[in-house]
Amino acid sequence: LNATYFRSRKLPVLGAIFNRFPDDDSYYSLKNCKAAISNYFQKMESSMGGEKVFGFIPEVEGIANSRKAGNGAANGQEEGPQKKSELDWAMEHADVFINSFAENVDVSGMLRRAEALRQSHIETLMAPMMHKNGNHGNVPSIATKKARLDNALSGTASMNSKTEQQLDISISRTREQIEQDAQTHGAAGG
Repeated sequence: LNATYFRSRKLPVLGAIFNRFPDDDSYYSLKNCKAAISNYFQKMESSMGGEKVFGFIPEVEGIANSRKAGNGAANGQEEGPQKKSELDWAMEHADVFINSFAENVDVSGMLRRAEALRQSHIETLMAPMMHKNGNHGNVPSIATKKARLDNALSGTASMNSKTEQQLDISISRTREQIEQDAQTHGAAGG
């Protein structure tokens, strides 16, 4: 449901992480659900915009029931020589979850997918300007790319080659050069 909402707003979805599966032989076990969900994503990958499954996290003992009555911390019972607060219990279980997350989620895959979507978005913004200027396959300078992207986002027209040259030059000018240029063009110094 979350992915459907984001897609309806034209926002890209990286993929999904599924959690809280019991690690047993039940119908909704990690093993059974992982197979069914992975199969679904493989079949639907092209229609879902390349969304991927980045991991399956089993139910982490202690998290699901860390606030339930009967928990030693919730009842103020002692654990060993010192009493553990509810925060102590939560932090202890957070570490367990973080470890489980690290073991079961492809974080580097998520980052690669995010970078690919980011690059695709930039190329989509740049494509009309590249085509309009007759630049098919030529790689513009970084300054030109930035200016074109700024223009696209602000809705202004694309730069011409003279403006591109001025932009490339202006980046490496000294303060004195800038002041001289400003005075040449009629600026009054104070």
